[in-house]
Amino acid sequence: MPDFRYSRWDGAQQVFDLDGEDVMEQLSEHLVNHSDIAKALEALAKDGLLNKYGQGVPGVDEMLRRLKSLEQDILDRYNLDHILEDIEGRVRRIIEAERSGIDRRLALARGRIACDNPNDSSTPTQEQMASMLAHLERLGARNRKTLDHLPANPPEAIEQLNRYEFMDDEARAEFDGLMTSLKQQVLDATFKGMLQGLGEAGPKQAVGLRQMLRDLNALFDEHLNGSGVNARSMFDRFMQKYGPALDLGSPSGIEELADLLQRRKAQMDMLLQSLPAELREELDSAIRSVLQDDDLYREIGRLSQHLQRLSPTAGPPAGLDFRGGQDASLKEALSLLQELRELGELHAGMLKADQGARGNVDVSLLRKHLGEEACQAWGRMHSLAEELEKSGYLRMKEGRLELTPKGVRKIGQRALQEIFGVIRKERNGGHRTLEKGGGDPSEDTRPYQYGEPFNLNLQRTLLNAVLRSPGSPLNLAPEDFEVQHMEQVSPTSTVLMLDLSLSMATRGNFPAAKKVTLALDNLIRTQFPHDSLHVVGFSTYAREVRPEQVADLAWDQFDPYTNIQDGLCTARKLLASARGSTKQIIMISDGEPTAHTEGEELVCQYPPAPRTISETLKEVRRCTRQGITINMFMLDRNSSLVQFVSQMNKINRGKVFYTSPTKLGEYILVDYLTSRRKLVV
Repeated sequence: MPDFRYSRWDGAQQVFDLDGEDVMEQLSEHLVNHSDIAKALEALAKDGLLNKYGQGVPGVDEMLRRLKSLEQDILDRYNLDHILEDIEGRVRRIIEAERSGIDRRLALARGRIACDNPNDSSTPTQEQMASMLAHLERLGARNRKTLDHLPANPPEAIEQLNRYEFMDDEARAEFDGLMTSLKQQVLDATFKGMLQGLGEAGPKQAVGLRQMLRDLNALFDEHLNGSGVNARSMFDRFMQKYGPALDLGSPSGIEELADLLQRRKAQMDMLLQSLPAELREELDSAIRSVLQDDDLYREIGRLSQHLQRLSPTAGPPAGLDFRGGQDASLKEALSLLQELRELGELHAGMLKADQGARGNVDVSLLRKHLGEEACQAWGRMHSLAEELEKSGYLRMKEGRLELTPKGVRKIGQRALQEIFGVIRKERNGGHRTLEKGGGDPSEDTRPYQYGEPFNLNLQRTLLNAVLRSPGSPLNLAPEDFEVQHMEQVSPTSTVLMLDLSLSMATRGNFPAAKKVTLALDNLIRTQFPHDSLHVVGFSTYAREVRPEQVADLAWDQFDPYTNIQDGLCTARKLLASARGSTKQIIMISDGEPTAHTEGEELVCQYPPAPRTISETLKEVRRCTRQGITINMFMLDRNSSLVQFVSQMNKINRGKVFYTSPTKLGEYILVDYLTSRRKLVV
């Protein structure tokens, strides 16, 4: 049992305990299916990993699913139907405060007249006070009339209040606070990050933001119309001055900066598109009301034009379907959109990584939304190649990753273990023969008999001596000697013919056939070193494939025909020089012959031509005359294929199996094991 140690999380722990062997175990299946190391690593990163304790290391697909789930949770929880209610409430409170302030100010003025001491020369005269009161009453009446006729629409009310002369200081302060808050929210949503480091949305910040926008527009003007060298120099100065406030990372150039800003600007556009048409018009009006007296509006307009030229968009972004029951204010809506934008950026960055690039994923955002475990998993997913190189399973050669011999063996072992896992133990074994060949030691021993090979089993011999005469020194007697049983085997030479034609890929048969080839190669190398195995791939043409090339072997995409004749001819020539007394061809295919060669001429035809069938059967007869057995594993059984295979079998008398990809490995390995001839002596 493994030991587990628990401690308080401090961020330094390694969540996922994986080594190169764990990774290679799980890469093997992907490599069989994808026939390319880079694509197999990409598929493994998508699917994720399991460590030795069965703990899951989430892959890219799982992280993408979790990001979409977080996004959907927000959309299902909130709605934007009352986004301006908070603003409307604040406007009402400002109006009521102003009305109360007018009343208080007039009451105060009347009270002062009533209490005035005419002998006090420091106070205005009664006539002056009466004049001031009359002026205040006219001003109050005018302001009340204005307040009485304010539009019910909050944005239009804000527009008029922006030109209104407040009589109450508290109402004026509350309105200024509303304008400051709205300006902060609008600008922050439109160009998120520009306000950071510039303070609150007051006059000083407005000056700083206005200057930043002017400098940014000047930079884009120079890039679009001026010197590239000067634009680069301006870009460097701009990023040095405003980079921290922009909070956009480290863009490499002006166009990347424009792209990042355009994506940030799309947040407000997304909000507008998410609203009903009437509410959208109200919010747009509110934005204009907030900015109408500020040349920020003009600079933002110029910037929008520059961004559209440098990073054009197809149109306004699609709105989001907020359909929850919880109302969101404008401030909350902008915060939600910021969160959705971050989730979207993470999603887009991961999709780029999913397509083979590393992607532009902000790790801090990943940690914020998915947690520390996801950050560690993301790092592991993109260091798989380095891990496998360090463990000796992969190596870089001429700029391309390839399997090392250790990696090839590991994939073969994995395929062999998987196939043997479904084979019943009682079906294993070997058939004996009277022919003598090389010797393989068995697990059994027996007493030595004079004249036979002295293959001493030292452990059993010493144990016999101890049991016969305990104590020391140890004295050996002739009856103590035990020797190893030797199974005399007849070496077998095998050529595995692997169909690489189009049908094997389109019908999903190729990965299973490839896995069996890897497993058989590993079985022979490790269990039957006296045997030999060659691999011949065939499609329109046939060619020998070295066993170490099988792991990343792909089907022949541009050679769709099935040239069994050329495959048999190539296999026969390989077996002609083989030293084994048993020679066999194992052919894995799902189709009948659609190509053959006559001298230097290649003939291809589908459906199969009678001439192709005839020439292929001639090659079967040549193999038969040389004592080569042809065992066929067919992954289809249509009538014409069955007829052709029957003709082959009548000539060669080999075995024919009609099987499926899931049973292919079981049949081939059982057949190989049971067909080897052995004699125990």
